[in-house]
Amino acid sequence: MLYRPELDGIRGIALLAVIACHTNAPLALGGWMAVDVFFVLSGYIITTLLIREFERTGDIRLGPFLWRRILRVYPALVVVLLVGAFWFRYLGVEPTFRGYLRTAGAAAGYVQNFVWGFGGGELGKFGHTWSLAVEMQFYIIWPICLAALLRRGKRPLPWIGAGIAVSYLLMVLQSGEQGGHAFAPAYYLPWTRAWEILVGCGLAFVLAKRAMPDAGPESKPKGRWIGWAIAGFGGCWVLMGATYTIFVDSSYMIWQAPVITLLAAGLITHLDRVHRYGVGRFLGWAPVALLGLISYSVYLFHLPVMAVLRLKFHIIDPPELFVITTPISILLAALSYNLIERPVREWGKKLIKPRRQPVAVSPDARTIPG
Repeated sequence: MLYRPELDGIRGIALLAVIACHTNAPLALGGWMAVDVFFVLSGYIITTLLIREFERTGDIRLGPFLWRRILRVYPALVVVLLVGAFWFRYLGVEPTFRGYLRTAGAAAGYVQNFVWGFGGGELGKFGHTWSLAVEMQFYIIWPICLAALLRRGKRPLPWIGAGIAVSYLLMVLQSGEQGGHAFAPAYYLPWTRAWEILVGCGLAFVLAKRAMPDAGPESKPKGRWIGWAIAGFGGCWVLMGATYTIFVDSSYMIWQAPVITLLAAGLITHLDRVHRYGVGRFLGWAPVALLGLISYSVYLFHLPVMAVLRLKFHIIDPPELFVITTPISILLAALSYNLIERPVREWGKKLIKPRRQPVAVSPDARTIPG
């Protein structure tokens, strides 16, 4: 899969919405929906990579896939937890180093979503890792299921559709009203959030089968305004989420999440056709795309930074908190990405052993059943 800067641009914009939401700015309370966008995009990208591997080799190697996932998620997380240790009094479940270790353990074990879902609250100031835990848990199971389907020549799309329906139904059943800032368990649990990732997975199969028109400089794609319309409606929908907010009634997510999920899928589909034209030009703009490139690290850093600013330096005004938190988090993430994450990833990839013999893949084996 060739690098698509406009997809990173989606991450960059979604990240800013999440940071703004966490400042508790009244107009930004709908920013939680940016996580839905992350889920759809993640499902699309990961499944596209798995499809390409199957087309190229006739199989999906589960061990190397999981190793690449570990290389992707753990270096940045370890950096954040080590840096956070210097501020353990403000970040742990209690103001002791032991309390910080409990918090760090929940984050490193990718179980904060279960802590939130079953415990009704976060463990320390790394509660935002719940969404990363959902993805990690999904990607332990999904490649195994997908490989089993493709090896048997089964059509994945019906199974994905069934998974979406079951997961969404579970969300509805576990989205009871809860007051204050304690959301319903459905907000955090993997089986109630899997449907959003599965939408991205299904989209990967749909777009893998679609023949794309030439989007080169001599043939600008038509309908470039559609992407702006999708993005504009998505922004309005997020703003609406500040009025009908899940911070008052968590059951609102039952109807708010599907709309933003479909809008994200629509935008990805549009960008798959126009690439760097229309809204893709803005999303692929270097500052936006680069922010998306390091968005995982920025996401990890921003909430601990925000907690220290609030508890240590007593900065609580939402605009001020956003203006200070964002550049600090970006700086720390950039250092982490360039000094730690990229070198570790390149080193780790060298440990993946290639197949001993080239696999002769027949045309039929390369065909991905829809």
